[in-house]
Amino acid sequence: MALPGLDISDLINTSSSLERTLKPHQEFRFEVPPTASVTIKIKTDAPGTAELFGTELSRGTPYTFTGCKSAIYTWTGCTLIIEGAPSVEYIAEETPMSTYLNLHIALEKLRVAASDCPPTADGAQGPRILLIGPPDVGKTTLCKILTGYAIRQGRKPMVINLDGGSEGVLSVPGTLSAASFGSVMDVEDGFGNSPMSAPSAIPVKLPLVYYYGLEAPESGAKRYKKLVTRMSVAVNSRLEEDIESKNTGLIIDTPSFDNQSNGDLISYIVAEFSVTAIAVLGSERLYNTMLKSFSSASPNINVIKLPTSGGCVDRDLPFKKACRDAAVKKYFFGDEKCTLSPYTVTVEFESPTFALWEVVDSADGDRTNLSFLPIGEDESSLQGEEVRKLAPADIDSRFENLIITVLQVDANHATAKEVGESPVLGFLYVQEVDDKAKRMKVLSPVPGRVPAKALLVGKWPEGMFLT
Repeated sequence: MALPGLDISDLINTSSSLERTLKPHQEFRFEVPPTASVTIKIKTDAPGTAELFGTELSRGTPYTFTGCKSAIYTWTGCTLIIEGAPSVEYIAEETPMSTYLNLHIALEKLRVAASDCPPTADGAQGPRILLIGPPDVGKTTLCKILTGYAIRQGRKPMVINLDGGSEGVLSVPGTLSAASFGSVMDVEDGFGNSPMSAPSAIPVKLPLVYYYGLEAPESGAKRYKKLVTRMSVAVNSRLEEDIESKNTGLIIDTPSFDNQSNGDLISYIVAEFSVTAIAVLGSERLYNTMLKSFSSASPNINVIKLPTSGGCVDRDLPFKKACRDAAVKKYFFGDEKCTLSPYTVTVEFESPTFALWEVVDSADGDRTNLSFLPIGEDESSLQGEEVRKLAPADIDSRFENLIITVLQVDANHATAKEVGESPVLGFLYVQEVDDKAKRMKVLSPVPGRVPAKALLVGKWPEGMFLT
């Protein structure tokens, strides 16, 4: 039976089966389109083990993949059984996994040294590594690998996602998030699931989430920096209460940085999170820029260059949008293994507990979204604003199919500063807007009225059809 909004009935299924035998240090790379599914498992009557991005696969357990470009690596050699038809599949002999393992070993040595120090000593802080590079060079993949290896070592890494333009980590697209990982990651879902109202085979994580609402940091650099600061303060406070995570350190994933104009943002992130190592992937120029910027001025920061895997491929815009849509659909509807049923709730614009704010795109020089301006205001009214409150008359059908963020600040008397920097409580999806009746129907993951909290809508992710 198909789930509403998931179009699972349209998935391409096939009973075809094939085997691929991998030698030690080989990698099985495969691509699955969003409309297909592929199931892979390790053959139990053949020796060997395998892992996917640092997380070991259980022998004989089938794993189903949809809408992904992924790779399974083996240190020992193994035989894989593949059910379905990947759009691309091949075995690669040249991989950077040995280099990535050496990086993990170097980080682990620093963690051992941090664990040997008294909890309040400066040396008790584990390594803090920042991953940077151009688009589609494997930054998030390396983040998963380092996280998976740290967990298998018995550590609790704090993973920070600063890429609001991605599919999100334990959240929906358009957000920045941080979470401590003390249990195994999900092979099929990468970082795993955020808390939901259904059982999960993998322990859920409790992320701290901030809503950015724009595709790129440059679109709202001032507010982006504020959210980075808020995140760093919260993370440092958490580390003081969690000595295991403090000893393990931070693994920070970032947006795509591939030119000198991003230098200010990189320096800001490095300073706010007290980064001790910068790993540059896929850009010789960026690597040398980082060397000049940090090696001499900041001797405590190590800048390293890492090779990009040959399995990294450019993801076209339709594929990226399909991944973002799937992430949002999963938040509200779940997936084949974990079905969720969101609730339809009516929200009155003129309710005393209703307050809808909008993220302002400061980088949109031509103001193609001037139609979103409140009645009577012009372009000059946007100067310096990061978020602004919308009047009931400003809300119409243009907001349909968008995500609305429920913040942790009260709707009444919330200031623009509080709204712009508040953590996230949850998300709503706008199904229908009745501007004449001054109300809208939204999907909510929980029953009952929408909390009397400030609501925030952004330009990212773009509109999508869930139902």
